Amino acid sequence: MDASRELDEFLSQLETHLTHLLTNVEDEDQLMTWMQQTKSLWGQNAHNYLICYSLVYELSKTNHALVHVLELMELGKDAKMLSEAVIYSEQAIAEIVHSLVNIQLTPKPSLGDVIRLYKHYQSSTDVGYLQNARIFNPLIADVFSDSRSHQEEKLWLLAFASTTKDRLDPQLIQSTIDGLKSLDLQLQRVVSMAQLKDQLLNFLTLVQDPLLSMATLHWLKEKFYDENFYDWNSLTLGQTPAGFHLLDEIAHIHPLQRPVVFEIWKSLFEREFGVAPVLVIQFRDLFLNHFIVLLQTGYVMPVLDYLATHERVDVLLYVSFLQKLVPKIEMPCDLHVYRQLVTMISHIPQDVRRQNPSVMSLLGIVFDCSCCRDCGWYYR
Repeated sequence: MDASRELDEFLSQLETHLTHLLTNVEDEDQLMTWMQQTKSLWGQNAHNYLICYSLVYELSKTNHALVHVLELMELGKDAKMLSEAVIYSEQAIAEIVHSLVNIQLTPKPSLGDVIRLYKHYQSSTDVGYLQNARIFNPLIADVFSDSRSHQEEKLWLLAFASTTKDRLDPQLIQSTIDGLKSLDLQLQRVVSMAQLKDQLLNFLTLVQDPLLSMATLHWLKEKFYDENFYDWNSLTLGQTPAGFHLLDEIAHIHPLQRPVVFEIWKSLFEREFGVAPVLVIQFRDLFLNHFIVLLQTGYVMPVLDYLATHERVDVLLYVSFLQKLVPKIEMPCDLHVYRQLVTMISHIPQDVRRQNPSVMSLLGIVFDCSCCRDCGWYYR
């Protein structure tokens, strides 16, 4: 096929895929399907990747839901493609792109990459590739941890990326840095969950800001593993830790931070805590309440996919989850959702199912669903 015909075919396919994307942008499952269907198109080479990424990036400025698509295009093995695409476009310095990719792929940013980016962006307003969660998260995690080296450079990068649009605004950058420093000082003074409870209203106000919210998330993630910060035996007393309220609030108000919130809940769900097995089950049952909070925010399939297949979910937890779920969630008529729910039900013995009205009610909802009935799936 000659170059012109190849280009015409590529553009024709791209138009079809983008039209489909824009008509289904509010549906998370459709976004994932779109990603799989178009991977063969934008994943062929760096040139195709750059065109697709650039178009979706421009569309995301007016349709914020597309930011999630950009993040999916930047995940893991595709980050190298991003690096090659940007270098191919001659729109960025190769060393800077490599530093951006390094930060995405490593759990802790190297000082060399941080300093290189700091020096580069002090004389640049082309902030686009710096403004994504896979850059923000490692930087914030590093800032709000025990590491205190080169704080000024890291704070400046975070402030620059979160405030710069068309032009550099030194005053706004400095104001954001001051806010981050103030939060850091407050977090350093909170040395226990009891102190966090006393300041909960203040923190609920702080996390309304997306950047301060991300910082608080990473601080919480670290503190949940600090034995001096919280005695997990206290969880048996029936009081919800203040940190749990913060996680739920962040999930409600910041859609792009829900994956981080979910990662924290997963890590807690899988933890053994060094307590009696019966308490571990009790803790996991409590964490299911917060998985449902995530479901209520619209973060559905990652939660259901995880619970439907995880080895640490036993029969009692499946029953408990479904009992909690039925009265709180308005069930959509979605085949993939029902597949995962019925997968959970399949782990529950029939005699136990019959003793639980919520489980039987859920099965009835599935059987009445037209999309399941039409394809005959539930009979299989």
